[in-house]
Amino acid sequence: MARIRKNKIDLDTTLINVSVILKGFRQKLDIYTTATESTEFVDWLNNNPEIYSYKVQDKEKFTNKYFIFNDYKKKKTICINRDDIKEFEVPFISDISDTDVEFKILYVQ
Repeated sequence: MARIRKNKIDLDTTLINVSVILKGFRQKLDIYTTATESTEFVDWLNNNPEIYSYKVQDKEKFTNKYFIFNDYKKKKTICINRDDIKEFEVPFISDISDTDVEFKILYVQ
């Protein structure tokens, strides 16, 4: 865990690596996305009720149990079904105060 000042980092432009292994595959799928998207993914996995939105695109993510990532390094869009996830490693950000955020990593094996 690391603390970072909010004014020192832009969460919408900072790229991080999300690693996922899907059922039936042995290779890791590396997705280079923003810190904001990875945090939304962690909230989606935890069924966080605070992130429900009125956008049609976001509602479809929750009802159909899939999440859409934008891979900015490979310039692709990747859709992951919740039931197909075998293992993952997701760095994410959580608010701890008005001036600081905390950087954490969620592992599931």
